[in-house]
Amino acid sequence: MKYEVQTKFVYGFENCWTDENDKPLLFSTRKEAEQELKDHIEGWNDDPNTEDEIFYEDFKIVEVKGD
Repeated sequence: MKYEVQTKFVYGFENCWTDENDKPLLFSTRKEAEQELKDHIEGWNDDPNTEDEIFYEDFKIVEVKGD
């Protein structure tokens, strides 16, 4: 079973996270996906060069069927 982080857009949620080969980024466990999301949000919000804060509500972790 794999998991992906989806980002909220005006029209709904979508996985726009990709690896170095431009393939959708998938995680082996929900815990790995949660940690990556936490690191992403904290890194963004702690960066003094960012003007807009992002929130957990703008993301969700989804189980990917068939993998």
